[in-house]
Amino acid sequence: MVKNINNNILVSSKLKLCTIGTIGIILASSLTGCTYSTFQSSENDLNITNSAEELIKSEDVATIDLEYNGLENISERDIITFSNPETAEIQAIISTDKKQNELTLAPGEYMITSNYLETTNFEITDANEEWNVEANYNTNTFTITEKTASKAK
Repeated sequence: MVKNINNNILVSSKLKLCTIGTIGIILASSLTGCTYSTFQSSENDLNITNSAEELIKSEDVATIDLEYNGLENISERDIITFSNPETAEIQAIISTDKKQNELTLAPGEYMITSNYLETTNFEITDANEEWNVEANYNTNTFTITEKTASKAK
């Protein structure tokens, strides 16, 4: 019989390191397909955005011109939302730090809210209407006026 067999073969630190490394690589490669990935295709996002823009363009919408007075009186930007007063569904969001001075909204009733100004309501009855919404941070109010009964086409 062979009596010179080394029973402490795993005692050698180099052999332990190689064995543990090999087992780790095998486990890691077998679990790679089991992980959850939050990767989302940007092509999918682009299709959703394009569809939303096409939907807005295909609908009859009124034009809303935006004016901001007294922005120097607020400490940071203001977020203005246009939402349905019955369902609270937000139809548009505007930030005063962006240079957006116009938006379009479909006919309907809207509630305008702000971080700094009093909430107010108005109604768009016809897609050919053109409105002016002035956010006045000097008086902390919205002033909403209809510019014309119909937009120039």
